[in-house]
Amino acid sequence: SYKKPFMDSIPYAARITHIDSRVSHRHYEAELVYCLEGELTADINGEKVSLVHGEAVCVGSFAPHSYEAKGTARVVLVNFGYELLREDFLSFMSLGNFYKLYSDKHNVSGKMREIAEILGNPVSFSRLELTGQLYSLCGELLRGLKTGDCPSERSDLERIAPALRLVETNYTDELTIEDACRETGLSPGNFCTLFKNAVGTGFHAYLNHKRTQTAELLLRQTELSVQEVAELSGFSDIKTFYRVFRKESGVSPLNFRKM
Repeated sequence: SYKKPFMDSIPYAARITHIDSRVSHRHYEAELVYCLEGELTADINGEKVSLVHGEAVCVGSFAPHSYEAKGTARVVLVNFGYELLREDFLSFMSLGNFYKLYSDKHNVSGKMREIAEILGNPVSFSRLELTGQLYSLCGELLRGLKTGDCPSERSDLERIAPALRLVETNYTDELTIEDACRETGLSPGNFCTLFKNAVGTGFHAYLNHKRTQTAELLLRQTELSVQEVAELSGFSDIKTFYRVFRKESGVSPLNFRKM
């Protein structure tokens, strides 16, 4: 029987998708977008970046960003976090609201093209190939980034990092702020302040965002009922699931599945 989300054993999300527009959002994972077709404008922390065929952009952890395409753009979208890189992911987190654009000649864009080929022609060992490519890609990204310039931000992120990892690995459980405080060793007041300052949202809002991301992936890639998707994403009841999903995604779960 279908007990746990299949994504639990995969430390990243990678897919080919179409984008017409996406409202501003931010998340714990770093994000890579590679333009396969069309033209796309990304607004990252208030700065606009244009992407055309062959170009890629890396959006840092918690950097606010939105997308607007001329018509519809076809892209490779990759998200990765602590589960893929472990302690090395703190290098991405310490950079704050950064982004970096890569031309079609850059090694990062070349590796994204290889990821697109794997995604477009899946075989039984595609997951192994994707994981290998992502490790290589992250090494390329880290070589080109300057870290260590934000010691106070890094300190706050490191202090709440156990709570972020708790969400990433236990989002299907009934997590509370008290659980997060036990992981971090912080008092509830101090934890809430540090978390909001570092992440830009409260603990429960962040937890709901993670659960909604899981639900979106299940709706796209499985034929599970909405009730099953809600349960496997960590929502306690279907009414809460519909309310949170619509707030996070802008549409109902059923309409999302049709998109």
